[in-house]
Amino acid sequence: MAFPDHLVKSLLDVFSPQKSDLFFDPYCGSGTSLVEAQRYGLRCFGVDANPVSVLASEVKTNSSLEISVGHSLIERLEREKHALRCDSADPILAYLVHSGMISRGWIAREVASDAIALRRWIDRTVRHGKLYKFFMLAFITTVVNDLANVRFGPEIYCVPPPLDLPDIFVCFSCRINAMLDEFQRWNKRRHVVQVRLGDSRDGRTIRTAVPWSEGPVYVITSPPYPTEHDYTRNSRLELVFMEKVGGLQSLREIKRRMIRSHSKGIYVGDRDYRSVRSFAPVRELVSEIDSRIQDGASGFEGQYTKVISNYFGGMLRHFRTLERYLKANSKLAYVVGDEASYKGVYVPTGQVLAELVDTYLRRVRVDRVVEWRSRRPGKARRELVENVMILSVK
Repeated sequence: MAFPDHLVKSLLDVFSPQKSDLFFDPYCGSGTSLVEAQRYGLRCFGVDANPVSVLASEVKTNSSLEISVGHSLIERLEREKHALRCDSADPILAYLVHSGMISRGWIAREVASDAIALRRWIDRTVRHGKLYKFFMLAFITTVVNDLANVRFGPEIYCVPPPLDLPDIFVCFSCRINAMLDEFQRWNKRRHVVQVRLGDSRDGRTIRTAVPWSEGPVYVITSPPYPTEHDYTRNSRLELVFMEKVGGLQSLREIKRRMIRSHSKGIYVGDRDYRSVRSFAPVRELVSEIDSRIQDGASGFEGQYTKVISNYFGGMLRHFRTLERYLKANSKLAYVVGDEASYKGVYVPTGQVLAELVDTYLRRVRVDRVVEWRSRRPGKARRELVENVMILSVK
């Protein structure tokens, strides 16, 4: 992941929270900010729309684990692995075939069958809740990093399969033993971190995510950027092997919880754009994108202006929802990136979000927007800036 731990640590040093203060990451991803805040001694809470991210965050911030039980389970797997078989009617295999993942070369059928057999063994054998999640994270990481024929750069793409198929049981045993050893080395007793699946624009999700009455909250987060990047596609194999995606409807349920940041995640019922229809910076971006799209544009191009409007409208809904619960003296940092994915129109994300907060929010104010780094991805004509937007609550 591209969200570095040293940035979180430096922001925490700037905020200087007291031990046991509240920390919240509403777009926690794989848990980088939660891990750092937990090490800082804070009571941490996180939300993410993607089940893969929630699993990763839960495991990485877990403060207790039965290490000896984990090692004994791996020894048991070594004894039982030769008898494990995949049912030809298994729903995971059926989806991999039906969706075309196998025919397109994402993963070999033989490897997928062995992986499914291992997944069913984990379901039957690992009875401890925290240990089960630990095993599941090791499992899906093994599938993607060691077994599948996919790479990331940053979009997912396929590579030719190896001449010799990997042994999933060897790969998995090595990975989980390494994870268990690492956990034992660095882990100390820390505050329990609570991570939940949800939509951070939604009032019910935010209201129940944090014990808001207990004091000011420190927020460090990096929401999706408005770019043509489908976050569920990069985690699609994990979602399938976790059985969180088994068809179009289950995939849509995940995407609907997410900020509308790409054209493959726009739906007929989206309404976030309504709140920013009169907001000049968004109107200007929409107008410029429209001027570069040829008449009669269809397909994904036809969704570009909807992405921009719903993205900033969705972020406004998130800020308004959060503002209801934030107590005075809360401090917030949003790491956001400028983009140029839509017909080359430069979207100054940090600047627009800062104006959005100043225009529509009453108690939350923008202290400053600081350039963090710049990048020039792919064929971009100019560097894209990533900013940290620092907010405070009256």
